[in-house]
Order: sequence, then structure tokens, then C-alpha cells
Amino acid sequence: MFRTTMNNPCFRTKDFISDLPKNVIESILERIPLRDAARTSILSSKWRYIWTTVSQLVLDEKFFADTLRTKARVRQEFTNAVEKILLLHSGPIRKFDLRLPEIIVVNFCSDIDRWILFLSRNGIKDLTLCSTINMPYEMHSCIYSCRELTRLKLVNCILKPPSEFSGFQYVIKLHFQRTTFGDNTLGPLLSRSGLLERLTIKYCSGIGHLNINAPNLNSLFLIDNNGLESLSFVDTPNLRYFFGSLCDKMGKTPTLMEFLVALPRVSKLNLDGLFLELLAAGGSPHNLPATFTRMNSLSLAGVEFGDFNVFSCTLCLIQSCPNLMKLTFWFSINESTYEEQVVNYLEAPGCMDQTLTKLLCVTMHDLVGLKPQLLLIKLLLACSPMLETMFVGLSEQLDINKRFEISKELSQFPRLSPKAAVIY
Repeated sequence: MFRTTMNNPCFRTKDFISDLPKNVIESILERIPLRDAARTSILSSKWRYIWTTVSQLVLDEKFFADTLRTKARVRQEFTNAVEKILLLHSGPIRKFDLRLPEIIVVNFCSDIDRWILFLSRNGIKDLTLCSTINMPYEMHSCIYSCRELTRLKLVNCILKPPSEFSGFQYVIKLHFQRTTFGDNTLGPLLSRSGLLERLTIKYCSGIGHLNINAPNLNSLFLIDNNGLESLSFVDTPNLRYFFGSLCDKMGKTPTLMEFLVALPRVSKLNLDGLFLELLAAGGSPHNLPATFTRMNSLSLAGVEFGDFNVFSCTLCLIQSCPNLMKLTFWFSINESTYEEQVVNYLEAPGCMDQTLTKLLCVTMHDLVGLKPQLLLIKLLLACSPMLETMFVGLSEQLDINKRFEISKELSQFPRLSPKAAVIY
């Protein structure tokens, strides 16, 4: 009786996964590591080649670690692992993510050239290539024929587009990190990528004069790049988030007013101390002739009190954003001196003549208790009627007695907002 029941087809377990539509199965396989997707080939004859049709291939550090677990980490083993997958693959490759482990010290340039050429003929739309720090990869010219690219991320690469290159017409996201550019080639590349929405340029070199002409650009990150000689916003009417951090001075920079006028829709702004210093180079007025009503989040890093122009520029910027809701300061932990002019400015009755009616949250990082730091907190508490929270992050260098002394002094400051709470 038992055997009869087990052999009855009505009691057999139905294979629901295998009966799913092919596109659903491929979508599932794209969400698991590539090595695990390849293992499904042993399930049945129906599954043998399904993994070879997935359109998204991610070959990251985990992939190489798992694939070469028991093999020698030599060039041939790495190239065999990649080329076996590409040779077995059937159909278009929409996404290709290659991240070479930093332990590799051999030159893979000729191998990557072959892989990029293969991808350029297979409809690549989303390409990530992370070369090793000690072996930067110069992009093969065939990358400029990938007309369907919508996303491109390059790390530790060299990019020298030819002068006749017409741009990536469909790209919406570009990310360059530790990438070296040919002389003044980045600006023209951006101006010819009309659909670009998000741009990150981080730790790069060879940029030269950067004129940003990107009407659809929404987010821009410029972080500690070498060789940035000048910066101008030619056409960025839709830019809403800008993160600017510099590692050296530029030869030509816009004034504070020119900078803000070029970014009429920015709602979130992050600047470091050097960027502020350059904006304040031409002096800073007490008030700007225009207000920036869309700005609701402002973060300023490396704020110092040793330069009056820079500090007055900082206050001028804050006062010009009447709808500011979130304000963050990162102080310089090595600063121990300040200009007396800054203290006099903060103590003057008309220092802040603009009430910050929308400000809800202020955060201070690495506070060491300098007099102008405390006066700044006092000023913000006195002109923010809706303030809910003032987060004060004290520097780890301070001993318990100094921390108590600072907290005691801050507790005595008057607060315009009845809800304002100071949290350490």
C-alpha cells in the first residue's frame, strides 16, 4: 500500500521553480552570486544552460576568492575564470561588474582589452571596472563605441577619449575614482552626455579646467581631486545635491554669489574648509543680494576660525538659506587658535539678522571648546525658533573636566525655541 501511494503521480512533489517563466528564473539567478548561479546547472537538463543567459555578471572580490579557493593566484587562473564565463555566455550582457583583487600584482591590461571588446559587441549598458592600485588600466578605445551605456564606473583607470568622441548619449550615471584623464578631456565628455543625472569624481587627476555643462545633472560629487585648475557651472539648472571637497587650491574659482547663482535648485550642499576658503577669496558681504529658498540641508567640514573672511562667508551662506532645516559642522580637531575679529563679529548685536525659522536640527562634530565655537552655538540657539535638537559632539581629545566645563557653559545659553534640546 505504501509503495503504491509513493509511486502515484498525484502524490509527487511539483517542481514549481522549474515551471516559472524563463525571465523570472533569470531574474532570480541575477540576484545570487554568479558562482552559485552556475551551480544550478547540475539540477537537471532543463537547468544546465539557464545560468549562461543571465544578463548581469558580477565578478567581484568574493567571486575570485570562492572560484580560486584552492588554485594558485596567478594570471592564468584569473583570466581562465573570466573567459570561461564569457565563452559560455549566450545572449546580451547588460551589466558587467569586474573588481580585481588588490593582491594581484600582474598586468591584466591585454586581458581586459579583450573582455571590453567582447562586451562592446554584446549590448553592454552598465559597466563597472575596478583595476588594482599598482596597475591602473588604460581604457581600450572600443569603450567609446558602447553607445548603449547608461552607467559607467571606473576605479584605478586611465581615460583619454579622442577629440572626435561624441559622448555617451544615454549615460545617466558616471563614477570616476582614482582615474587619470587626458588633458582637459573630462569637460567635453560631460557636455556630450546630455542625459547625465549623477556624477562622481573622486581622487582623480589630470582634470584641468572643468566646465560642467549637464542640464539634467541632479547630483554632483567632487572629492579631493588633484590637478583641478578651475571649476565653472555652465549649465546645471537641475542640480539638487552638491558635495565639494578639495585637496589643493584651484587657480580660478567663482565667488560665493556666482557659485550659488549657478546652482538655483540645490537643496543639499556639502562643502569642506578649503572650498569655503576659495569661495571667500574675494571677500564676503554681510548679506547676499539673493536668497536660496530651496536649500534645506547644509554641511560644512573643516570649519576654522583663524580666517575672518572664511568665517564671515560661512555665516553669510547660512543667512542666505531661509528654509534651512538641517545644519552640520565638522570642526578642525587641530585648531587651537582663532582670530579675535571672529569673536568680535560673533558678539556684535547685528551678527545674525536673519531668523532661521525652519531650522530643526544642528549637529557639531569635534568641538574642542574654543570661544568662537561656543559663541556660534549661542548664536544659533538664539535665532532658531523651531529648533528641536542641537547635537554636540565633543572631541575625544578632551578630558572629563573640560567636557563638564563646556556642557555647563552651554546649558546657560538662552534658547529661542522652547523645544530645543542640547544632546552631547
